[in-house]
Amino acid sequence: MSRHEEQFPIAGFKSAAVAELDKTDLEYTLFSIGFFTDYLGMPKFKSSLVPIVVVLDIQNKCAGIPGSGDTTVIFTSSKDVAKFVVASVGLEKWNKRSLIVGDRKTWNEVLAIAEKVTGKY
Repeated sequence: MSRHEEQFPIAGFKSAAVAELDKTDLEYTLFSIGFFTDYLGMPKFKSSLVPIVVVLDIQNKCAGIPGSGDTTVIFTSSKDVAKFVVASVGLEKWNKRSLIVGDRKTWNEVLAIAEKVTGKY
């Protein structure tokens, strides 16, 4: 198990699934989406995702930003991911990885937006 898989256990399951896919003749693509923006707008943002709090707890006005907060993160809504996946089904060939980018912001920028919208954290 890699250090990344120790810190983020689901990565091990993903790696194992890709290893199994690579043993087949199936064509596949791995969709890399970054962070679901849905989580930042729940419960007001309509989403089919189960609500969880990661990094910013906007309802309770608190944040646990990792590192300096200045690293760019990709944010994409589940609706945009769904549209991209549906459109990808019709492609003649898939790349091994498909990147979906809704927006690029740092956690500090997202925090500043949350503060402006809701008041200081």
